[in-house]
Amino acid sequence: MNDHPLFERLRPIARRLQWQRAAGRVALLWAACAIAAFALLAALRALGVPTPWPAAFLAVATLVATALVVLRVFRQPLDLRAAARAVEARHPGLDGLLLTAAQQSPAPEGGFGFLQRRVLDGALAHGRSHDWSQAVPNGRLAAIHALQGLAIVALAAVLLVGHQSPRADSPLAKLVARATSGGIEITPGDVELEKGSSLVVLAKFGGKVPRDAELVLGSGVRMPLTRNLADALFGGTLADVSSNFFYRVEYDGARSKDFRVSVFEFPRLERSGVVLVFPSYTGRPARHIDDTRRVAAVEGTRLDLALQLNKPVARA
Repeated sequence: MNDHPLFERLRPIARRLQWQRAAGRVALLWAACAIAAFALLAALRALGVPTPWPAAFLAVATLVATALVVLRVFRQPLDLRAAARAVEARHPGLDGLLLTAAQQSPAPEGGFGFLQRRVLDGALAHGRSHDWSQAVPNGRLAAIHALQGLAIVALAAVLLVGHQSPRADSPLAKLVARATSGGIEITPGDVELEKGSSLVVLAKFGGKVPRDAELVLGSGVRMPLTRNLADALFGGTLADVSSNFFYRVEYDGARSKDFRVSVFEFPRLERSGVVLVFPSYTGRPARHIDDTRRVAAVEGTRLDLALQLNKPVARA
């Protein structure tokens, strides 16, 4: 066992090198995972496969891989020779003395020989008069941690996008739609419509124009899209949209991503009821009137109004 004080001086430096190595490998791992996740999730979107579960799996896999990388680094013994090389690089005046000292091993019968101790003591004397702590500079560790931060932010952003669908009217969504659908641009993409409205779907091809294109609804219904003369534009109309659904465009054995149509209704009065409680001096009993919008009563009458709408509302 190395029991000379020199090796105690080298152990903190070796430990900093170990931390530096672990941090660097984790940063590279996170960057590689971010690139792989982006490619995989983009491919799944191109195939129309929902991405929330794959994104969650990638997040778990990244955590497991990070733990394995860190454990593998810290299960290795401290490399005192690497620490000596780092100090030699910082202090060239040692001229190989410290590296030679770090390579010394005690004799089988125990203890170091006379010449070995001269080398060890000479290296230790240099350590007492010089600061070896910056053999692994703080700035280098800070730079590695900054790279770690950038990599984890990029990975988190990719995984977060995997859990969400981009807005159809955003430049990013249009770019993704064009990139993942073979040069086809679908309008309006994801959209909200009032119940009973019509939906006009346009498919514009930026590359080779197919012979035919079809609009495919989530229920499996297919509708051929019409091409306007020789334009690279196909279109079709769905009248009286009444419920939510998904749609896509298929052409020449290829397909676009799935888009969502969300249907909403404005509040509408469906039924009204009025209860009139007349003043006592009239001697008249309370009166209930259904489906009325106009009421006439003597002064002092209490009116209870009940309105039934087609949907719940916060206030009306």
